[in-house]
Amino acid sequence: MPAPKSPDAFTLAADLLDRALDSERGILYQTKTHGESLRMLSELRLVRRRAVDESRSIYPPDHPMYSRSVYDPIVIRVVENGLEILPEAPSNVLPPPHSFLCDVLEYLHVSLEFRDERSLRNFREACYACRRTDRNRERHPDAPMYKRSIFDGISIRRDPENPLVLHFEAGLPHNDNRVVEL
Repeated sequence: MPAPKSPDAFTLAADLLDRALDSERGILYQTKTHGESLRMLSELRLVRRRAVDESRSIYPPDHPMYSRSVYDPIVIRVVENGLEILPEAPSNVLPPPHSFLCDVLEYLHVSLEFRDERSLRNFREACYACRRTDRNRERHPDAPMYKRSIFDGISIRRDPENPLVLHFEAGLPHNDNRVVEL
């Protein structure tokens, strides 16, 4: 069944997101079952997506808030007895490498600052491993991406001024045969 289109359909989810933004440490929304947690999680994501869609209709494409939402920094976690809704990601939590690399493909340039050299190396190696895993997926030999990864076009480099910052930039790999010169 499709989601309701009424702006008043998910007032509880919008209220929870607003309360999480206003709080310093976030909020805990308690549910009785895991299924209720997942249903509320989908409603929270839908409210966030609608806010992004609304910003596209309000702002011009060159505006910084175009395709963005005030709810973007909110982190939502499913916990044992409900949902934990945090106003922003804790500084000691890194995103999963695969979803992070997908974000790089979408936003073209992302920078991350790390607390120490060890966490920087571990995350960089996890990104390389993710690239290798995607490259070794079973594909037909005639497929255009045979023995290649969608992440091959992402360059990972250190910031020369701050050694604890990594820059991720997306572009087509130089040997990509999908580029057609006219």
